[in-house]
Amino acid sequence: MRKLSRPAPSIGLAPGTLKPHPNAAELPPVRVSFFDYDESHLDEGSVDDIAKCLEPIARGRTTWINVDGVHDSPTVEALGQHFDLHPLVLEDIVTPAQRSKVEQYGESTYIVVRTLRRSRWPS
Repeated sequence: MRKLSRPAPSIGLAPGTLKPHPNAAELPPVRVSFFDYDESHLDEGSVDDIAKCLEPIARGRTTWINVDGVHDSPTVEALGQHFDLHPLVLEDIVTPAQRSKVEQYGESTYIVVRTLRRSRWPS
């Protein structure tokens, strides 16, 4: 006898819909850190509210925003609204099991790559 599995929670949802992570309550809280810099200045820190790390962007410096815990849809949605990211990109962000790929959305390029890990240096 075959075992039937439950349908994926995204079945029936429109493409680009951010669905809540099924185990979000069991996962560690989201951590947002940032590096804001130019040729003469560096600010770095972590924030509880995503809006606080979006403030330095208006200064015209380069800002790197790191989000640990993309299971939090409201955080990803806030970033998507601020940077005008395509809804399909946001859906991909909250669905981390993606294959490596490059997609073009207007003037933006979305790139998915796996984190490189050193398994062992050659002798």
